[in-house]
Amino acid sequence: MKSIRSKIMWLLFSSVLISSLIIGTIGISLTSNVIKESSTENMRLLCKNNADKVDMTFAKIEESVNTLAHYAESELTSIEQLKDVSFREAFSADVQKNALHHIESIVGAAAVYLHYDPTYIGKNDGFYYVKHDQADEFQYHPLTDILAYPTDDNENVGWWYIPTVSGTATWFEAYYDANLARYIISYVTPIYKNGQLIGVIGADIFTEHIEKLVKEVSIFNSGQAAVLKSDGTVLYHPRFERGMLIGEGDPGFAGVIDKLLREDSTKELIPYELNGEPKQLTSCKLRNGMLMICFAPVTEIYRQQHMLFFANVSITCIVVLVALFVAFLVSRKLARPIKKLNEAAKHLTDGKFDFDIQSDTYDEIGELTKTFIETRKILRQQIHLLDTEAHRDGLTGVGNKSAFTDREVEINQEIASEKLDFSVAVFDVNKLKIANDVFGHVAGDKLLQTVANHLSAHFDPA
Repeated sequence: MKSIRSKIMWLLFSSVLISSLIIGTIGISLTSNVIKESSTENMRLLCKNNADKVDMTFAKIEESVNTLAHYAESELTSIEQLKDVSFREAFSADVQKNALHHIESIVGAAAVYLHYDPTYIGKNDGFYYVKHDQADEFQYHPLTDILAYPTDDNENVGWWYIPTVSGTATWFEAYYDANLARYIISYVTPIYKNGQLIGVIGADIFTEHIEKLVKEVSIFNSGQAAVLKSDGTVLYHPRFERGMLIGEGDPGFAGVIDKLLREDSTKELIPYELNGEPKQLTSCKLRNGMLMICFAPVTEIYRQQHMLFFANVSITCIVVLVALFVAFLVSRKLARPIKKLNEAAKHLTDGKFDFDIQSDTYDEIGELTKTFIETRKILRQQIHLLDTEAHRDGLTGVGNKSAFTDREVEINQEIASEKLDFSVAVFDVNKLKIANDVFGHVAGDKLLQTVANHLSAHFDPA
């Protein structure tokens, strides 16, 4: 049988435990979605911030080329002037000087060029300055003979036909330039004067510079970044080779390409697995139409959520331990007077009335203790009265036969253990019947009481 103390302790402990679990579960549930959204947004911001660093190079190139195009258009009074060789040479030298001034200050710039429309000028003309390495100076390079290639040869003359046909400035994703035998990214804008095409001004960027910027990206502890073309092929990825589709042949990337190429792909984290480790990625569209993706293990992305879970578990454990300790103290305090009452009840059952029981509380237990004390007092009086009536003669007050029998037993016990001196005297009241008959039973009773009083005065009344 469980003690009341155990019951009280387990009742308090269970109540606090259940309350803590309910509150903890609700807390985790309410904050989990918020932290998940926060983690997703944090991942997207990290990708956006790093994409902005890459876009800075693109923005500088775009601004420089647009400035040069505007300058060329504004400095040219009439398109007919370009047919004058001496004017065209001077005009080209002026634009070239400004072009080199702008481009040389841009880290990662690979080339700058002005190419007149050969169908109007009658020949290939303009300028083309390139760097063969990022550490080199810009050097003159022969112009590409546009008319020597078919119009659909994008590797050699796509930089000319695509912007001139569309009539707008065009960003070219990373492509292989067959003339220079290297991968580059280009921005080209056509130049018009009075609606007549003059030519194009453009600049190239080393893909190695973009790769370097992407390699420097660090997401959380072990997350990285990559840059893809708009069709999902790799320009740079720490695992996949350039030119292959991201995740090609890896079952952990199933469906990743389709999600990446959706218009709203930048609004969500895309799950995948790499070497059995769950990861997620997000993407940002770069200024030139390419995609920058950032990826990290799920454990790192949702680290705050995991920390919250463990914090809640830790707090719940602490609350449970504190609750157990408090339940122990409270149950001991509540059970102590009840235990005393139980012990007192056992004393009463054994016929013992000389015991101490007190309560310093003013609650129901205190009232119960006071009632128990009063009960003990009344029982003592009643039992004493019953004992007196059982061992005393009702008329004379001296010991009766039961008292004699009890004393006889005591004397026999004492005789068995040690030598005891005692004597027995027998008295009789003569002519008691005559007194009753002549004077009545009241007088007879008075006679017996008088004799008993005389004997009690000389002998122990017990």
